[in-house]
This record gives sequence, structure tokens and C-alpha cells, in this order.
Amino acid sequence: LKALLNEALLEEVDTEARNASRFKFRFMWWAAGLLLAGFILYSIFSHYRLSKDRDVAASLFTAQAGYVVTSADTKDGKVKLQGLRDPASVAPEQVISGQDISPDRIVFDFRPYQSLDEAIVTARLGRQLGLNDPASLELEQGMLRVTGALTSAQLKSLEEIPMIHPAIDEVDLEGSRLAPGEATKWLRAALNAPESVRFLADGNTIRVDGQAESGWIKMALEASVDTQGWELDFMPLVNGLKPQLDASLERLNGQVFLFSSGTRLREQSIDALRDAAQQLVLAQQMADILGAPLKLTLEGLGDGIDTFEKNRAVAQSRSDRLRDELASLGVDVDAVIHTMGPWEGGGLNPEHRKVTLWVERGEMNGQ
Repeated sequence: LKALLNEALLEEVDTEARNASRFKFRFMWWAAGLLLAGFILYSIFSHYRLSKDRDVAASLFTAQAGYVVTSADTKDGKVKLQGLRDPASVAPEQVISGQDISPDRIVFDFRPYQSLDEAIVTARLGRQLGLNDPASLELEQGMLRVTGALTSAQLKSLEEIPMIHPAIDEVDLEGSRLAPGEATKWLRAALNAPESVRFLADGNTIRVDGQAESGWIKMALEASVDTQGWELDFMPLVNGLKPQLDASLERLNGQVFLFSSGTRLREQSIDALRDAAQQLVLAQQMADILGAPLKLTLEGLGDGIDTFEKNRAVAQSRSDRLRDELASLGVDVDAVIHTMGPWEGGGLNPEHRKVTLWVERGEMNGQ
């Protein structure tokens, strides 16, 4: 009986062990199957993703100026792009920047070449010439249009470009100008400007400021010089003449010139007249530049004896004499006005043998 019980127990234990072994074997097969399925799915997804990256990258570089894609393959889990790249084009990393493509998954094999793409040509030229703003070059159908400030060396190089560049037939420099430093130096020499005059570049304009004699300002305004593509603004310099003119008129106004008898000037008045004429010539130059004409009035007096008509004739003849003297000294007397001062009859008064000068400035620029 004991032997039978032992044998029954052994058979039961052996059955349970065989069942456990079969379960373990089945589980291992299921696990291996799942791993294999996962690997297959991962391989399919990786291949799809790599193919997609290849197509996207190839499309990006084909559309990018300065690149020529000759082949796009996938190998060892990476995309390999082969072709040509102009050194003036953007870097490959910039082309794929912002795309869902990792640079680590792409191998670039681009050989250098020079593209004739218009944007690439202008970018390369801008770098070669050292331009601060490459956008100042625009190439369209063989015409290179240049705008902005350039040095004389850059301008010379651009003038020679059509002879050596296959994509450029002609250069239009109408919109360009000489660099500020060179332009101001050139203008100073061309106008023989004094040191007291300043040339200041501002935008597309060179402002002329400082102080100068009216004669030089008049010459500079009338001079025909090549401005090297700049607009010249003399108004800061011209406006500085107004206080000088007003001060000069203040000195001139009310000056009296005495006569000994008839129309003969006294000795001291002859010297005073020369000084006044010199000041008047300068004042008329300043007024002409400012657009503010001067009105000259000569107020004469008679001797105080005889009739009013005779005294008026004497006063007129003295004014005429003074006008002629001023004209001989370079003063513009075309618009001189003659008047007679207050007449008091009754007797000879030598103090009345005189002509008084009055100068009035007209309106300037609406002021």
C-alpha cells in the first residue's frame, strides 16, 4: 500500500513539471515572436522615415540656389546627398534648419563650383568687394545695378566686371555714390574749401556747414562739380550768413558822407566811402546768396539857401555823385533810391552838405 501511494505521488509531481515546462516553452516562443514583430515594424518605420528624410532633403537642396543634387541615397541608416555647391551659397545646415530632419542622419558630399544663379552671383560679388550691404547689388538679365556708397577701388572693380564675368553684360552705377570719407575729401579739394568749412555725410546728402566768406560761398554754389553721386546741401552754411549780414547792415546804416561844396567830397569822407563800399559789396553778396535783396537809399541835403527846388537839385547831384563813386568801387547801384532829407530854408548851413546811406534787407525765405 505504501509503495502504491509513493508511485501515485511521483506521477502527479511529474505531470505538474511537464505542464510547467510546456507553459514556459510556449511563453518563450510568444516573446520571441513579439520581439521579431517589433523589430520588423521598427525596421519598416526606420526605412520609411529615412526614405522620407531623403526625399525632403533632396527637394530642399534642389530648390536651394547654389546647389546641384546629383544623387540622394540611403546607406547605413543615413541619407547621403551628393552634388555641387557654390561656396557663396548658404551652409547645408542652414538649408535643413527648421525641418524635421536631424543633421546627424545626413551626410553631405558636395563639390565646389561657381553658380550663375543671380542671387549667388551678387552675394559672391558683395563678399569679394567687401560691400557692407550686399543688397546694393541687383542682377537681372545680365544687367548689374549698383546702389549705395562704394569706395573708388570698389567702383573700379565693378566697372571691369563685364569683361571677366560670364553672367554680367553691363553694370549700371547710376544709383551708386562714392564712399562718404572719399567723397568729402574729394569735394573739399574740388571746391578749394577753407578749413573752417565742414562736409558732413548724412543719408544721401552731404551737408556743408561751418563758416566761409560770402565770395567763396557764391563760387561754391555756382560751381559745376561732380558731386560723386551725392546731393549737396549748402543751407547750413548759407544760413550762417544771416547774422553776418545783419551785423554788416547795422554798421552801414546811417553813415554820413560830407561835402565841402557842390559835389566835392571831404577828404575824410572819401576814406569812409571806400570802407563802406567794401562792406556793401560783401553785404550784397551775402544778400544775393540768402535771396534777401538789399534796398539802398541815399538821402541828400541842400545848403539851406535859396529855393526848395534849387536845394533839391543840389541834394540830387550829391546823391548822384555818391552813387557813381560807389559804382566805381564795385557796388551794385541799379536799384538805388534817392530821397531828400528835411529841408529848412533861411540861411547857409554847411552841416547840410551831406548824404546819408540807409540799407534795408528784404525778406529771406519767408522770414
